[in-house]
Amino acid sequence: MSTSFKIVLKDEKYKEPISPRLAELIKMHVGKEDIIEAAEKTGVHIVTLKGILTRNRVLAETNEPAVIELMNIALQNIERGQQHKLELKVAMQEIEVEPNPE
Repeated sequence: MSTSFKIVLKDEKYKEPISPRLAELIKMHVGKEDIIEAAEKTGVHIVTLKGILTRNRVLAETNEPAVIELMNIALQNIERGQQHKLELKVAMQEIEVEPNPE
């Protein structure tokens, strides 16, 4: 069901924090377990990842794989959310809603 994404960071500069918007978008779509998963998968310490997301740490070649992994997880979570939205809309059509008598 989920798609695998290949992400290559081109516009982000090393030795600088990720952009505020990128940090915000990643944080909106990943949870604590996702951050732990990315840290374990890439070998980047969880404190480093949290520092990157709060923009207190900079992007580096050594932590870039973890940032890419987090973006990938965020995209997969968004994709799952869109599927759940469609399923909810279908389920809502199956019930009859009566007007409020007030």
